[in-house]
Amino acid sequence: MECGLSKTGLYSNWYFDKNPELRDKKASLYLIKLNNLNEEFIKIGITINRIEDRISSFDEYRTSIIRVLPGALYELFLLEQSILGKYSKYRPNIRFGGHTECMDSRNIDSILSDMNLT
Repeated sequence: MECGLSKTGLYSNWYFDKNPELRDKKASLYLIKLNNLNEEFIKIGITINRIEDRISSFDEYRTSIIRVLPGALYELFLLEQSILGKYSKYRPNIRFGGHTECMDSRNIDSILSDMNLT
């Protein structure tokens, strides 16, 4: 399962209102770098599965894990939404599940700082 923006992804405040038992489910917020010959960017996301399983789906890109933050699903959702709202979106040349959660790689230090505030 992958979290996206509350308007397009699986998780939203509505989702947690309807499924309050999932708020404390163990999950991971991840920040990864994706690149190929034409572009480089970062992606933030949430998974309840292994990070390696999630990033294996990005066939068109080389991936590297930058940071993984474990925690409760709802708290990670709130942090992810805060970060996504703070930084300009990057639109990858190739669409994939989670393409709306991408940002310019020049923001990496600031995003890491935001992730460390938890």
